[in-house]
Amino acid sequence: MPITFQLCEHISEKELFEYGKTNNYIYEEKFDGENIIAIVDKGYVVLLDRRNKICNFHFREIVKELSEIGKVKGDFIINGEMCSKDRKFNTLMRRYRDWE
Repeated sequence: MPITFQLCEHISEKELFEYGKTNNYIYEEKFDGENIIAIVDKGYVVLLDRRNKICNFHFREIVKELSEIGKVKGDFIINGEMCSKDRKFNTLMRRYRDWE
């Protein structure tokens, strides 16, 4: 049997809540952020954005935490969305781009 992908379709917020009550949809909230790949190798960390730019300088506390985890758990790679705690894209971009 071939592998098929389920494509997303637009749905209104009203429809989402109506259908969500009947368990016809599985969904999760989408956060706006910057896609980052974190590479941890022997305690050294490199954060790369989607343009392959190293962005360690902007997120030193994340680099430190990932380094500590790497020393205990070993090497790993994470690909994910870096988001601001306040869920505001502009907050992240100001920090990321040094716009403050």
